[in-house]
This record gives sequence, structure tokens and C-alpha cells, in this order.
Amino acid sequence: MGWQREVEWIRCRYFAFWDVPRSLLLPHEGRLFLLDCPFEEEKDDYRPAYFVWELAALPPPTADALSWTELEARKTVQWADLPVVALIFNPNREHQDSRCYARVHFAGAERLVPIAAHFSV
Repeated sequence: MGWQREVEWIRCRYFAFWDVPRSLLLPHEGRLFLLDCPFEEEKDDYRPAYFVWELAALPPPTADALSWTELEARKTVQWADLPVVALIFNPNREHQDSRCYARVHFAGAERLVPIAAHFSV
């Protein structure tokens, strides 16, 4: 029997879902990130990668109560795109009040990476 490392599942709130969450609020290493993978009309498909934005500091319970529009207004720094396949989602999703949650972990060595020249909103 081979050795397997324990996977750290991160609970995140998602706002849109098609096969996988397409827009989500992801807490990671003490920061909050907004990930968005919009539908591209010209390709008739979703982007293969999430746009990644770090949000202005907020306590997670406060951020969790905000709408997508309110979260978008708190974008500060754009990070490198993250391929959709870099995230593995637990198939069990949760619903609490009107919010939807999923558990996610990073596949392999993929991680959130700052862009060398940060772009601010």
C-alpha cells in the first residue's frame, strides 16, 4: 500500500456553477480571493482558467455575507490566472441560507501566484 498525503479541503462560497464552480470566494493562507471563470460567447464555452483577484482585507464571516457585486468592489490586486483543472472540488456541495458552498483543494503543485507586475483596480 502506497503512502498518501492528507488533503486539506478549503471551504469556499460559490456564486455560479456549471460542471464546477465558475465564480467563488476562496480563503487561502490568510487572504481572500475572488475567482471568476466567465462564459466566453465567441467560443461558446467557459474560460479554461479563473481570473484571480485578491480582495481588500475582511474577516471571513463579513466577506461571506457580501454579494458578488460587493465583493467585486473590494478587488485590489490581480494575480496570475489559475487553470480550472488546478482545483479539485469535492462532489458534495453545501447550502446554508441562500448561500452555496463547496470544498476544494489544489491539484498537484498548482497554486495561486502573484503576477510579477501587479495590476491594481
